[in-house]
Amino acid sequence: MSLRAKLQKSLDEGWCMRFRTNHPKEDTIDGVVTAIRRDFVVLREERDFVFDGVVIMPHRSIIGFRDGKFERRSNEVLLHAGEMRRARSPIWLERCDSLREVLHELEQRDIWPGLEIVWNDEDDGTLSAFYVGPVLDVDDDSFHLHCYDAEGVWEDPYELAIDELFQLSIDDRYTKRFNAWMRAEGPARPL
Repeated sequence: MSLRAKLQKSLDEGWCMRFRTNHPKEDTIDGVVTAIRRDFVVLREERDFVFDGVVIMPHRSIIGFRDGKFERRSNEVLLHAGEMRRARSPIWLERCDSLREVLHELEQRDIWPGLEIVWNDEDDGTLSAFYVGPVLDVDDDSFHLHCYDAEGVWEDPYELAIDELFQLSIDDRYTKRFNAWMRAEGPARPL
């Protein structure tokens, strides 16, 4: 079965499976596809039999899948635990067809995503970086992000290319908790 057919199976049947990515570290993501759009795929990520966040990935980021005996058992456990009821996308995301539209909605809704960028460097090969923080504005081919580091220190805003976006996550424990702390207790945003 082709990758496109497996993505559709996951969407149609609410079926959790492992997706291989083109990440430099050959990362995988376990989850249920909740939407397939022109530019991207939306997944509810599964970790330890619990759905933890919404992951938005450009089609180019997903290169393969595993859908075998381990996934069959995982789906049985998820059904037994009642987790499958949580496998859906936010309503506003249903109206987005492009990554640019997703970023614009995040900016308008003041949702601070966690996102990973992957790019090629002449000297060092393929590199990646993870950012968390608010989207400031969105242009045709890029967007500005005001992010903070793992110590909770605000950095100067970055301009990032939309076509270097590997994945974007919202509503997961890491970004929800760190963002809540930064908004309430962390250092003031220098803008």
